[in-house]
Amino acid sequence: MAAGLAHLRTPRQAYHEACAKSDFMKTRGANQIREISELKHELSDRNALRKFVEDHGYDLMIYMQMLVDVPTWWGAYEKAMSNPDNVTVDEAGEIDDSRAVALADQALIDAQGSGALSDLSRWERDTGWMRVFTGFMSFMNTTMNLNRRILKSDAGFVEKTAKLMLVNIVPAVLEVVIMNALTGGGDEEDDEFANDAVKSVASFALGQFVVVRELQYFLEKRGYKGPSGTRPISDLYDLSIQIQQDEADFALFKAMISVIGDVFRLPSAQINRTLTGVKALDEGDTDNPAALAFGVRRR
Repeated sequence: MAAGLAHLRTPRQAYHEACAKSDFMKTRGANQIREISELKHELSDRNALRKFVEDHGYDLMIYMQMLVDVPTWWGAYEKAMSNPDNVTVDEAGEIDDSRAVALADQALIDAQGSGALSDLSRWERDTGWMRVFTGFMSFMNTTMNLNRRILKSDAGFVEKTAKLMLVNIVPAVLEVVIMNALTGGGDEEDDEFANDAVKSVASFALGQFVVVRELQYFLEKRGYKGPSGTRPISDLYDLSIQIQQDEADFALFKAMISVIGDVFRLPSAQINRTLTGVKALDEGDTDNPAALAFGVRRR
């Protein structure tokens, strides 16, 4: 990963060079997760507005994911190239790195998931009611598969435990550490941080299982709004409640943005988070400029 991260010194160049070597990376933006893959490959008559929204509605998500995908791919490629068995040189001195490229492609699929039909689990390929509970689940399903491979490996107990902690505990705790630092949680009591860390680890674990993943919203006390596939319904309900209150307040404004985001696939959660940060800074609830990107912490 250190070798992969080194390529981000020139991120655009690193991306284009990876695409030049790998057809998989070239189409990665259209196959990151199931939902994007289905939209990108949909064959139907669409008006100009619908076509634009469906072609570009998830662009911000794709760009952010590339910050992980590109160094992951390059790290796996560099690792594969360090093994002479993965590289051949012809009589003209041309290097054949196709095996290293294939290994890097597979490493990225194993680590971050893929929306390609061949990389989906049986439940993700289901066309029935189960699809409602598997929306945007590619990464978490990949994580569960990684845990399964670790548990079934021939490694010893200590090595398995270390790997399981690296996959399931370290990222969840780091998320709390980073968010606390960015949103000004440095003066919290230690027991509050420990409580947040435990909830984050538990939520990460629940997120790997179909249907059970819905319980993480209760754990985090965020208010359950149903599976992601039915989110527009709950957002419309919230908007109707705000309209019935007959008061043009901040809550009504945020509810409207959520519904508009559902329709046009805009990053409404980020927009509302930023607006909340602006409001908190204006009213003196925080003096942390990071609130513009990450909002304010809720207790």
